[in-house]
Amino acid sequence: MDRPNTVAGLLEKHASLQGQIDAARRHLGSLIADLEAVERTLRLFDPEAELPRAKPVRTHDAAFKGEMRGHVMAALRGATGPITSLEIARYVAQARGLEPAQDVLVRLRKRVSACLYKLRQRGLVEEVPMTGEYKGWLVVKIF
Repeated sequence: MDRPNTVAGLLEKHASLQGQIDAARRHLGSLIADLEAVERTLRLFDPEAELPRAKPVRTHDAAFKGEMRGHVMAALRGATGPITSLEIARYVAQARGLEPAQDVLVRLRKRVSACLYKLRQRGLVEEVPMTGEYKGWLVVKIF
């Protein structure tokens, strides 16, 4: 049974929620930057000051639940052939607006590799041998 109104409504809701998430991420980034500025200023006056926290502040490159999987799958779907975890990490950095510095890429690559391992266990991606020491990844099944 065709339900174009239902699909159109869900697509509209999806876009609305994505916009709200993007706005919340920008706001969160702004709050984190403000907090870091206050902390740096406090350190100027009292380098030994103990700063109380309920929870540790997440790093600027931390991902929300399911976000890494989405970026990894998007990178794999957009590739014309097998791609390496480093190429996927660069895609993730660009998609999230992160500076592709070496330390960021190292952390992202570890997260990408962990994500690829889980996706391989679920039968969604496969490992493909490539020239040299690298291995590539391909989408097997799109969910």
